[in-house]
Amino acid sequence: MPLYFYPPELQAQFVNRERELRQLGHYLDQLRSGRPTHVAVFGLRRIGKTLLLKELMARTLQPQTVSSETGEIVPVYMDFSEICANPEQFATAYIGWMAYWTLTRGQTSPWAFFDLSTLQVEALQSQDRVLSEAVQRLAQELQKARPDRHFLIELAFGLPARLAQARGIRFLLILDEFQEIRALENYPDLRNVVGVFRSHLQHQAVVAYFLCGSAITTLSEMVADYRSPLFVQFIQLVIEGFDAEATAALTAQWLPGAPEIPFVQEEIFNLTRGHPFYVTALCQRVRLAQDVTDRPLTAELVREAFVMETLAPHGAIYELCRYVHDVALYRASGYASIKAVLHILAAEEGLTASEVARRLKVTPGTARNYLRWLLEVDLLIEHQKSYYFRDPVLRYWIAMISRGIEVTAAAPPVNLLELIEHLDLLYQRTASELGLAKESQVRELLRAFAGQTVDGTLFGRAGQLTLPSFTRVEPATAADSSWEVDALAEVERDPVERWVVEVKWRNRRADYNDVVGFHAKALDLNARPWLIAKTGLTASAAEYVRDKGLLVSTERELQALAERLGVRFGK
Repeated sequence: MPLYFYPPELQAQFVNRERELRQLGHYLDQLRSGRPTHVAVFGLRRIGKTLLLKELMARTLQPQTVSSETGEIVPVYMDFSEICANPEQFATAYIGWMAYWTLTRGQTSPWAFFDLSTLQVEALQSQDRVLSEAVQRLAQELQKARPDRHFLIELAFGLPARLAQARGIRFLLILDEFQEIRALENYPDLRNVVGVFRSHLQHQAVVAYFLCGSAITTLSEMVADYRSPLFVQFIQLVIEGFDAEATAALTAQWLPGAPEIPFVQEEIFNLTRGHPFYVTALCQRVRLAQDVTDRPLTAELVREAFVMETLAPHGAIYELCRYVHDVALYRASGYASIKAVLHILAAEEGLTASEVARRLKVTPGTARNYLRWLLEVDLLIEHQKSYYFRDPVLRYWIAMISRGIEVTAAAPPVNLLELIEHLDLLYQRTASELGLAKESQVRELLRAFAGQTVDGTLFGRAGQLTLPSFTRVEPATAADSSWEVDALAEVERDPVERWVVEVKWRNRRADYNDVVGFHAKALDLNARPWLIAKTGLTASAAEYVRDKGLLVSTERELQALAERLGVRFGK
């Protein structure tokens, strides 16, 4: 079945999101059973949110096993960034999208459904009473000198349930860039448009809503802040960069020889943090360099290509970084000062508001206002009162551009090696800073162990695992400084139960030497070893862990454990 909204060239870009698809598929099963779960999907720009949801739609539109009780699930996609200019446009477009997906299932061009006159023709020809009535009422209201805007919004939000009930189907509404709905709050009679949306959402057992957005902080507050009408109405799903294995699979699509060449895949993952857009752009740049210079594929070539792609105007990574930077700062009050904050943190992350204030020579309160703005536009994250870039690639771009460093794709700079050295230093420092922060979080998690029984797969084990109730959790160092561990957790009883924990929070997999060295520390301490390796283990390390029975968790399993224990855990 050809899909206008998801052409073959776009489908070919989908890779490595099967876990998220299974989770979303579970929520579709709940819709079929009449208990819809509403989901808010977050993620950085170009991380693959929309592609994931379009893949879900395409699979949902495949022939379904439909019972008389549940009916077919029909997906509906609309981008709120394009339809929220004013209430009249919003109502017309919302009803137009409902008509388009109901009547065509996404197989034709949608443009005839956004002009009111052609929309009326489509509705009339459909012989659908509910749809025709909604379009007629829309047209009648829009003919008035002063349309009732509240009525228009109510008409639009009420249509999905009425259509579903009349047709004996279920709707999955995917509302991209949903936070843009707040633009309608500028109209006096729509101050509570989100509340109107919720009133319909609560009474629609045949409709599920999947919200999506790149404004992570704003959308998160809309569904998680207790003051929001949407509080506790949505499950939150964060779309992150690929892990090392998924990044390697995507890399192999563009660079088939990469798996056989040492360190190439690791270098690509390290530089891009698994962001699929960055991975693709970097691989394309590497292929171009190979074609032009006839050089072999090496980790050094990858680093050179990353510098060129990120610092050369018109490079895909350069353009995305510039777009994210400019859009975020577009409405900033105190633009120059906020830009200066970014330059300070690009040079040195992990500063507190007071430290930023001293560098800027402003009061701590003023610095906090600037930092709060940067948090709200998703350029920064805060951890333990210190501030970091949400995206390390953007940090590198700002660090270089703020120094006036740009390169040209046609002529590599004479100081390319110097730029690569700076790249290595910046990324190493970032990994070190984030590693220290993660060690603190892990100790916090250990203190939440209280006899819970959890799935052993969270620790790389089969079956169930009962967690101890530790009475002491601290980092530890030998008296002679011969060793140190990130956490030593003990239960003060006879016999003493002790766990030793090491965090390998870096963008390469823990290797054989890492696990052997850690296991030796555990044996010396007579403690159960738990290794936390952000991106997993090499093959030889994994074999050693299996043979010796070490507990091991990756970033994903650590996050799942934190959620299972109800610990607020930074990602």
